[in-house]
Amino acid sequence: MVEKDVHQGLGVGRRSRRPDERDIVFARMAYTPGGAAFEDYYLRHPELRAVDDALRALPGLCADGSRSFHPLNARIAPAVFALLASWRPLVAGGAGGGERGGERGGAHGGPPADGADALGFSRIEVSDDETRRALTARVKGLARYFGALDVGVTLLTPDFVYSHAGRHEEDYGREISLDHTHAIVFTVEMDFRFMKAAPGLPVVTESSRRYLEAAKVALALAANVRALGWSARAHIDGSYLAVLPPLAARAGLGEIGRLGILVTEHRGPCVRLGLVTTDLPLVPDEPRPFGLQDFCRICLKCARNCPSQAISREPVAPKEGWRISWERCYGFWRRQGTDCGMCLISCPYSKPDTPFHRFVRECIRRSDAARRVAVWGDDLFYGRRPFERWEPDWWT
Repeated sequence: MVEKDVHQGLGVGRRSRRPDERDIVFARMAYTPGGAAFEDYYLRHPELRAVDDALRALPGLCADGSRSFHPLNARIAPAVFALLASWRPLVAGGAGGGERGGERGGAHGGPPADGADALGFSRIEVSDDETRRALTARVKGLARYFGALDVGVTLLTPDFVYSHAGRHEEDYGREISLDHTHAIVFTVEMDFRFMKAAPGLPVVTESSRRYLEAAKVALALAANVRALGWSARAHIDGSYLAVLPPLAARAGLGEIGRLGILVTEHRGPCVRLGLVTTDLPLVPDEPRPFGLQDFCRICLKCARNCPSQAISREPVAPKEGWRISWERCYGFWRRQGTDCGMCLISCPYSKPDTPFHRFVRECIRRSDAARRVAVWGDDLFYGRRPFERWEPDWWT
């Protein structure tokens, strides 16, 4: 377990045990009623059966019968997510690495025993701090070159690695032992114009595009780490072995906000995350809190604008993290037929990264009075509820 002070000031709740992927609402929705995974899960969690059955009775994301359904545009995101599903065998290096590596102490798609990687390159040895710093800078530069907005490195500790697989029935209940030592976490920026359509169908369309972008970056970066002779695994949509938001916070990319996800200082929560884990010895970044926890206690805009009231308005307990009802949130997604996104565009940190907004954020970092003025000003100039709407010209 990581030391206590690593989590302070980041909004990352403390965990008494490793997270179990089987408990995630997306995983639970994937279990076939009457199937082995379904029966096992609700035998162990009978308290969730009625809640989950009610969710299953709702229309699916992008499904006919949901509020935002469009006969043409509702096909975009499912097509992208199907493409991402076809990429899952590549996360550990393709057919040679497979899904074995990195999950049960295997090769991670890494170098053969002779020290050469699958491309024939010899292993780059890391024997001193100067080399570690140089390789860390190189890896970050590569991530940005492939499309990442921001990149950070943190030590990979077990507290945010899943204990058991649960997202796919064929892997249900498999124990996960990810023995990589470092996590390379990065962000990709979402197009705020699409997010202004919240809670409409353009939001899930933009989400799918950014999950695709994050997967591309992760796969290319992991391949390049393996070309250095070190093992690496890309974590992409539908194939995560770890929880990304707290790792991103520890890698200096932001803090966990009241809305329950990562909030960055200059793009707010309008980002998607990607992850590569590796045993390449890199230099970890320090967490960089920027005053978000104090601001979130005052602001409440995401909670006020949440259609499902899934975001708690109560003060956060010091070590628990912000409280979110993911079942309420997901239930609204199903009825609406799309990711919601109202909390993302409501967040004052989502405003453009202009000199004026950077000045305001610096004031927020330093002063409680400035935080209160910032919330008042955001309501005055942008509205207590987001009121702008946008669609691409080809959308209709």
